[in-house]
Amino acid sequence: MAGKPVCPSSLTFVMESPDAGLGASLMTMWTLYALAKEQGRGFFVDDSRWAYGAYTDIFQPPPLPDCRPPPRHQMLPCPAQARHLVVSTVTASHVLPALLAKHGRITGKATAERDMFDLARIGKRDLFALIDEDQHYVDERIKELQAKAGKSEEKPHDAPIIGIHIRRGDRHPLEYQYRDTYIPTEVFARHAQKLVESHYSQSGVKEAHPRAVTVIASDDPAVHGEPDLSGALLAQQRIRLASKEAVEKATPNPRVLHRFVEEAQGWDGGFFALMFWNLGDERKKTAAATPVPGDGPEPATAPSQETLRLRGFIGRAYMMDLAVLAGASDRIVCAVSAMGCRLLGVMMGWERAMERGAWVNVDGGYAWSGLGW
Repeated sequence: MAGKPVCPSSLTFVMESPDAGLGASLMTMWTLYALAKEQGRGFFVDDSRWAYGAYTDIFQPPPLPDCRPPPRHQMLPCPAQARHLVVSTVTASHVLPALLAKHGRITGKATAERDMFDLARIGKRDLFALIDEDQHYVDERIKELQAKAGKSEEKPHDAPIIGIHIRRGDRHPLEYQYRDTYIPTEVFARHAQKLVESHYSQSGVKEAHPRAVTVIASDDPAVHGEPDLSGALLAQQRIRLASKEAVEKATPNPRVLHRFVEEAQGWDGGFFALMFWNLGDERKKTAAATPVPGDGPEPATAPSQETLRLRGFIGRAYMMDLAVLAGASDRIVCAVSAMGCRLLGVMMGWERAMERGAWVNVDGGYAWSGLGW
């Protein structure tokens, strides 16, 4: 960017958060990007302290403005009117309301939900581009799933593709009866079946046994083995979180002498922040859990390259799951308490997801929401 003038105004998004999840950072970034674009600010991403490693290990580089970022000493976290604003996931809740109000968007108004959706949609359109190898896999996987649902001489009408996204781990539902546990897979399967029946009812096609392709993505590897979803296909198989049982099956015979290997750990139960922060850390070096960023008086030790590599795999798997579900599914069933569910709504677009009812929330009567403060 040498030779370019400094941007007259800019917004730099710092990808640093005490939250181990990737979804909130993504939704925040999409929204801030759209606001920066609307205000004529140059938009930049700072991934120097991102828990998932380099931004370009997961995504294509963001589009660059025709100017270069300002010197560090000119970047300010507040006020929102600062010429060169720097925002993180943590500070966004303080800055966003002022940025929204500047353009007549007031949080809490009847139109606020649609405004936030449209902003995130702009960010998704310009920023959500996976690295080449992952995007190639996603494109081929979508074609493969569409082929399974495609027309044939015996079945002249396409079968619907129903995507199911299930988040477990440390994310619990909003609905009161499930707030301390998880929504049963039976609930997801029942809604998926209703969508299949609705598809054939609307198409006027009579099928003795309505055919459908069910595609599932979950942070809990055990979900796919549950009876209600036993016939579902995985959204992607390029990078998968393994259960402890699967890890143990891959380990050598315990009756034979081998070099010492740490006890196997899997992702049974889903994605938990504590497991994420301790990825790649040998137990003999960490009697206590690795410090969570911002959790104590001393800064957390910088993660090793191996740790960042493992975290990057998780991020890539998550993004490919969402890309396949949004790209292949005619309808998607998910729980709005999960940020992945909200991201899927944005990826589908308002008309398709909301107006046509292709995005179905099973977590109470809650509507789509963006950042949820």
